[in-house]
Amino acid sequence: MRKMKALILTSKGIEFAAVKEIKERVGAEGSILEEGVLFEIEKLEDLLVLCYKAQSVDKVLLLVNEFSCTEETFEEDFEKVIDKKELGKWLKKGMAFKVGVRNAASSMDIIEKASSVLKKLPYKMGMDFKVPDIYFFIFFSGQKAYFCIDFTGMDLFKRSYRIFTHPQALRGTIGYGLLRFADIREEDVILDPFMGSGIIPIEAGFYLSGFPLNYYNKDRWAFLA
Repeated sequence: MRKMKALILTSKGIEFAAVKEIKERVGAEGSILEEGVLFEIEKLEDLLVLCYKAQSVDKVLLLVNEFSCTEETFEEDFEKVIDKKELGKWLKKGMAFKVGVRNAASSMDIIEKASSVLKKLPYKMGMDFKVPDIYFFIFFSGQKAYFCIDFTGMDLFKRSYRIFTHPQALRGTIGYGLLRFADIREEDVILDPFMGSGIIPIEAGFYLSGFPLNYYNKDRWAFLA
């Protein structure tokens, strides 16, 4: 069976926790990038498991193309390497798309360039920032760009339990990363004297109980549309 390449984005500094979680959740070995982890899957359901349960991820992405480029040469390089056959499995005529970008000096410039290339494909697609049919995502790391399909269309670091937010509260992904750094176990007692919004204890509860982090968010994901 042909394996597919995937990419998750995470917070800088907790890539190690994402590698552990990918191995535990779907049995895949990960290769660390700055703010990301590359890995291979045999079935798309593995990505859905990560969307549903993973606590370390910002984005869960199916990798379509990776290529060397600069932001200045992005449009030309993207047009050369875009995998039309692979994209054809996901596209239909008249579909609307949205493009997200991370780690670009000018995100809007990259969105415009990527959209220009995508509109040239034989599907007569248009952009829709509010209710697209498919979400694309472009991640820059080092001298490479990674062109992907975003499986949820939303930022998975956002937590539904954060009803009343605080500007100094930790991201849930960071809280989870700290727990994995501490190698927390079920029999341990957690003392958090500067609890604030309670992010670390709450993340510990999800991690140690095994309750799916996104149990109440799954109905809003892009792959269900």
